[in-house]
This record gives sequence, structure tokens and C-alpha cells, in this order.
Amino acid sequence: MVPVGGPFRSTLMLSAKEELATVIEAPNFNSPTCLVYQNVLSKVITYPAIIKQKHINQLTDAARWTQIVPAMFAGGATRFTKVGPGSVLQGLVMKIKKERVVDEVC
Repeated sequence: MVPVGGPFRSTLMLSAKEELATVIEAPNFNSPTCLVYQNVLSKVITYPAIIKQKHINQLTDAARWTQIVPAMFAGGATRFTKVGPGSVLQGLVMKIKKERVVDEVC
């Protein structure tokens, strides 16, 4: 047993992924006005259709944090703000980028 809050990023989320797809595919997505990184691709995405698809894929695909954090810094990011419970993502960013660059909201 792995102590996790849910079977995220595994095939056990396939039924939830199908439900999420129906919700995400309904509205129109416009081209972004800022840089959009999604952790399943770990690079800037500019096409709305790809943003939609990769957002859906986040339920079952691997998160590429060790690739996306350096890519965001290379793209000009200097700070991260973590919103929500837990400290896993904050810890991952701190391991990848040694100096303090993460603010915590809640």
C-alpha cells in the first residue's frame, strides 16, 4: 500500500477521466494570454485543443515535475504560489530549485 489520497495518475482513474472529459470538452477555450504549462507535457502549450486534452490526461498520465519546474524557470518564472492543502508540490519545487521560491496560500 502506498499512502496516497487517491489513485491519481493511474488507470484506476479512467472512469473519472471520461466524466471530466465531458465537462472540459463542452466550453470553448480561447488562446491563452499567458504561458500555460501542464505537468503531463512539461512545456509551454498555446493551442486550446491541446490544453483541453492535456488537462483531461492529468488524471491518468504521469506528472513530469522534474522537467516542468526547470522549464518554467527557463521561461521566466521566479516564484511559485501553492494553493491548497499539503506540501508535496512545495517540497518537490524546493528540491528542484534549492532557493526558497514557493509561497504558501493555505
